[in-house]
Amino acid sequence: MAERSAATRTVHLRLICEAAPAKKLDNRPTDFDLEDKKLQLHPGLEHPDGSAQFDLEVQVQSIGPLGILRFHGPFVQGKAGEQKLHLHCKYTDEPQNIRGQGIPLYAVSGKMVDQVTRRTPDILQAKILPITERTATIPVEWTVLTRCAP
Repeated sequence: MAERSAATRTVHLRLICEAAPAKKLDNRPTDFDLEDKKLQLHPGLEHPDGSAQFDLEVQVQSIGPLGILRFHGPFVQGKAGEQKLHLHCKYTDEPQNIRGQGIPLYAVSGKMVDQVTRRTPDILQAKILPITERTATIPVEWTVLTRCAP
């Protein structure tokens, strides 16, 4: 059985999609959302520059002697070491996805988790390139954003 660290920490994640998919494809309205484990879709915050922002929290545990990170939460999908978040574009009137993108969490390191869970909770952010593939998992680079203490 895998050894688990007693400490579960909450990490704030932010996905910035530099160019959200078009609001219409094939002359039909579309939605662009973050998918949870129940396959329900949650819209992000749209910015005037055409980008979309998704903010969420996940819980993180370090497992075993190698310190493999295990992420927990309503938006985390997959097994340890292969966990992802999922963004989807679909026609508003159909449940089937037009395009989707898996955002892998394996590039998040224990050092990053330590950094963002100190005194003032910081944010781990990933910038997402425009979704052009039907469905794909595309590696992203996670960076630490420091929030100012109130």
